Amino acid sequence: MSTARVRATVQLMESPAHNAQMVESLGAGTPVKILEDQGAWLRVKTSRSEHEIPGWVPREALAFPPKEDGIFPVVKLETGETYSSIPPSLKVTDVQAWKTSTADKPAWMPEAAWGKVSAAERKTIKDGIRSALESHQAEWNAWLSTVTAEGRQDEARMEEWLATLQGGRDVWSVRAEMIYAQASQTRGHLGWADVNDILRWTGRVKHNNQESKYKIWYEVSLYKSGKQLNGWYKGDLLDPYVYPTEANDTAAEENLGRQFDLGESILRHPADPEIKEAIEKNRSGYQYIDVFNALGAHLIHFNLCGEFCAAALAGVDVIPFLQKWKAVYPDAVKIMRNNEGTGLSDVKSMLKLYDLKFEEFRYTPSLSPVSPTRLRKLLEEGKMVFWGVAIFKSDGRLSGKSTKNTTRHWIVLEDVIPVGNNGWVRIYNPFRNREEVYVYDYFIESVGQFGIGLLVENWVRNKPVQAGAAPNFVNI
Repeated sequence: MSTARVRATVQLMESPAHNAQMVESLGAGTPVKILEDQGAWLRVKTSRSEHEIPGWVPREALAFPPKEDGIFPVVKLETGETYSSIPPSLKVTDVQAWKTSTADKPAWMPEAAWGKVSAAERKTIKDGIRSALESHQAEWNAWLSTVTAEGRQDEARMEEWLATLQGGRDVWSVRAEMIYAQASQTRGHLGWADVNDILRWTGRVKHNNQESKYKIWYEVSLYKSGKQLNGWYKGDLLDPYVYPTEANDTAAEENLGRQFDLGESILRHPADPEIKEAIEKNRSGYQYIDVFNALGAHLIHFNLCGEFCAAALAGVDVIPFLQKWKAVYPDAVKIMRNNEGTGLSDVKSMLKLYDLKFEEFRYTPSLSPVSPTRLRKLLEEGKMVFWGVAIFKSDGRLSGKSTKNTTRHWIVLEDVIPVGNNGWVRIYNPFRNREEVYVYDYFIESVGQFGIGLLVENWVRNKPVQAGAAPNFVNI
């Protein structure tokens, strides 16, 4: 029995007709099982409802699991890693230039990765790319002709052609916005797309220089509340929709522990004797340590989350870090003596202490939205996010929205897995000096009003955990 996901709010009908009696209303992203296929209409039932009331919906109302494109070969490294030989963001001009050249290595492939590919595999990759293009020469020429006519030949990317060739790609909007009749904010509203909706991108892209901010527009379709919306959307707000599977669906609690290998930490967690003492004395926060060896006076400090995060990124213990910090930062002693928390300027001073490169990072949904895919890209570039969140005062767990029972707290975002229009995140939480896993939506809600942080480069990767050692991580 095949499955699908509801694109946007849709009514289940008693029979396959728009004027039939409504049975039930389903929200965007709802998983359904397909019971009967009549072409334009499908009889479905929800896969999680206790009553599983069946009904009919138009085919356009559903998003289906994607098929493997199989057009271009997959690069297989000797280490076992694999990746696409044609990255989605690759410019078409780069492919054209290589296709007509005598170069051995595709110019877009990193030297380090290409060096890990066997000689036989290299030939298979090169021949496979050329063969794929030749087998779709007519479609390629037609598409290039359209792109050239629109003056986009120098900016068009391979993902556009692949989406066009495959009849479109599923995408989602990182914030709610209008679908417009034309590629312009002044050419008529067709309807809203919400962050939970699953839109279909046709592959067509337009560049509108008349727009002050959003110059790139994607042609999309969305069946919502009984209407088929076909129009244009701000391309900068769209991300790929990663179709959920049974093993990674964020709605299934049992998937929480399946997403990351927590047997080895990414950052080196501080390992001061004072932390061991905090654990032995059963303090609620393991970051609540005695700073005597840094301050010269016994004091259990309750606001060392920033210092713990900086120490973890630098790969050092907290007390030696505090000793070094107070020698160069005028406010360090005051912060320790008065049990104070730390702000952004304090955190910057900590990172400078160990020559860690950083830049400010702000999350403002209406101006600078983020998403699992966009954060994932930053992480793949070697950056981690030193971020402010809300946690429960009692146990240090991320709290979602801020309340009177929460407080501000620093954490480090270490990894992200996009799933659907949601995903999973892995963080270092200094409250109990461990790694924790959360659903992305809950995590970003915890970031909430704070929204401010730092992108940190050249952080220190942890050494592998010794076999048999108990990992200091937890799933939340």
